[in-house]
Amino acid sequence: MNKSEITKLLCSNLCVGKYKPFTTLEFNKILIQLEKTNTPLELLIEVEKKDLPLVFYNPSYILKEKDLSFIERIWGLLQRQGSIIFDYMDLEKWGISIVTIFDEDYPKQLKEKLKDKTPVLLYYCGKLSILENNFIGFVGSRNINSDDERYTKEWIKQVKNNNYGVVSGGASGIDSVASFEAIKNDLYVVEFLCGAMIDRIKNKLINKSIYEGKTLLLSETLPYTKFEPGFAMARNKYIYSISSKTIVVVATYKKNEKGIKTGGTWNGAIENLNSKFPNTYVWNNLKYSANTELINDFGGIPINESKDKKSIDDIFSCKEEHIYTENNLDIDLSKMDLSKIDKIDLEQALMIEENINNIKTDIDLKKIDGISHTVKEFILSNNNNEKYFLSKDLLNIETRYIILNKFINLDIPSSVKNIGHINKIEDAKIITKKTNSIYPLLMLNIPAKLKKEILDLVLTISLFD
Repeated sequence: MNKSEITKLLCSNLCVGKYKPFTTLEFNKILIQLEKTNTPLELLIEVEKKDLPLVFYNPSYILKEKDLSFIERIWGLLQRQGSIIFDYMDLEKWGISIVTIFDEDYPKQLKEKLKDKTPVLLYYCGKLSILENNFIGFVGSRNINSDDERYTKEWIKQVKNNNYGVVSGGASGIDSVASFEAIKNDLYVVEFLCGAMIDRIKNKLINKSIYEGKTLLLSETLPYTKFEPGFAMARNKYIYSISSKTIVVVATYKKNEKGIKTGGTWNGAIENLNSKFPNTYVWNNLKYSANTELINDFGGIPINESKDKKSIDDIFSCKEEHIYTENNLDIDLSKMDLSKIDKIDLEQALMIEENINNIKTDIDLKKIDGISHTVKEFILSNNNNEKYFLSKDLLNIETRYIILNKFINLDIPSSVKNIGHINKIEDAKIITKKTNSIYPLLMLNIPAKLKKEILDLVLTISLFD
């Protein structure tokens, strides 16, 4: 058996008997322990029960009761390899499969952003290759009105116009409005469910879209289970991780006995705003006090109606990520403390460029981890060497574009601006060569990882020689 198959035996909730499957946190601890004893995970199935303690503990260590229970649990779960097959077969009837962190097609976005919090396995129905596209997430309350529905549908039109797909939690309210409207517009849709996957598959619209290869259902929970509030909170971070940007349409909260504000959409938005990958946009609707608080107190990015040009540019610009500063306020350049900035985004880069003489640079920028090496040097030296600015250190795509535009005369043909979606490096190279322009690489809707790969490839060859 390979690592993936062993992982399913140890962690899946299929054919559960006496022994409780391991959680992601517990499984990660197992992997750490196996690494210490230099034991491959896949060899566990070949170890006899009496020898299992030697895999996890030093021979001189005296086993305690909890250790013996742990060994018994490992052994018991590994013995499911015969009976669990029948549950696999039952899931296959519904088109449901399992993917683990050891499979090549496991969602890369989750691994990249969640690290050790990445769910060890996921149940899914649909094509995992759908995740290669770019997505806008939609989250919000279950209890919505006609204006909330209108607002969501209007933004779905913009999503379609900009060649994005839609991610939601598949719940009633905003989630379902976004998903169903996206399906009707023939968009790619990903739903991260917190239970009831089989019930979702039974929906005719969802079922048809899955069959056509346009919708993917994902869940950390067993497909047979009903809605589980605990998993509803946990799956919020998965939605934000898969999305390039996420729109909070309606957030609400209630205060618990301790006076702490709590709510599904509310908690998910705050958790993401406090992460390294915020990209959280909030409907600037004064009727919703929770929305206003997310914007004013936690750094949510306000957006208005989908017809508002500024909002459209904010959502669908080529920036890879929004930068969240401590208070998300406009920067006073005369008092600017670069050590407090996590990263440099486009707006900050332009402000620095235009006001370079107003910024105190008596601190050692090279010791600030959050700012890329190239941007540090740009601030310090204001050097005009375009070759230097093509270096791989500068990962912010739009900032790189601004620098290139300033120091290199880019003639962008009008025909390039009308090019559709590029999804192959070979196509991008051909277009770039023929037009002698990096516009297709920087401004079109292609995955961030692919965009960086293309840039690093093309900008190191003879394009500007």
